Amino acid sequence: MAFGIHIVSELLERGPRAEAAGARLAAPRGTEVRQWSCPTCEYDLSGLAADAICPECGLRLEPGVLHLSGWKASHDVPTGPRARVRAAIVSLWIAAFVAVPLSRRMGLLSWGVPWPVWVLGLAALIFTALLLRSGRSAAASTRPVHVQLAPDGVRVPKHWTGPKRVAWSRFERLRFRRVRRGMYRLELLAPFWRRHFHETWPWNAGLWHVRAVFPASRRDAALVRRIARRRLSAAPEPLPPRP
Repeated sequence: MAFGIHIVSELLERGPRAEAAGARLAAPRGTEVRQWSCPTCEYDLSGLAADAICPECGLRLEPGVLHLSGWKASHDVPTGPRARVRAAIVSLWIAAFVAVPLSRRMGLLSWGVPWPVWVLGLAALIFTALLLRSGRSAAASTRPVHVQLAPDGVRVPKHWTGPKRVAWSRFERLRFRRVRRGMYRLELLAPFWRRHFHETWPWNAGLWHVRAVFPASRRDAALVRRIARRRLSAAPEPLPPRP
């Protein structure tokens, strides 16, 4: 993976300033890509059209997409006290309304064990599994990640199913700040009422709060920040949950 920020400048902003941004840049105001390598496999894409497909890995270079290749930031999944309380509540709910009725149907409760013991025991197992899963996700700060900021949304990795598009309207806040020289941290957070439940389930957390670290120059970071904020502000307001 070619770590860094890869920009097709002609499709984002016109003018010499846009054409000068990015270390691996698209051709200015034209249809050809020059000095451009694939963000995921580093295949040489020189001379290909701006909307071409990488012949090596199949990545599509779509108009207006910013390709950010870096690493997942630490604590991608909350593991603090509030997250543990949510995990405990969800574990009790699953144990009481799903696991215990299923155990009764299978005849497991006929062993003479009181149902409160079943509820607490199953809840403890579910709670432990959630914490272990969250701990592994939070510690994955060295895992490579490829985030695509497209005009119609953010494409984030979704396990084995490939990139999943999340509309800009799903997110409420954007941060793109410098953590040290040459390294920037991207944070895209959904509204609290939307991500409150999903933070408990680590396999969905990446769709509701994206946190990653990317190497970039100051000029690249300024361009990405400006374009991402413009797209986020242009997105329609997210609807509140139905009662």
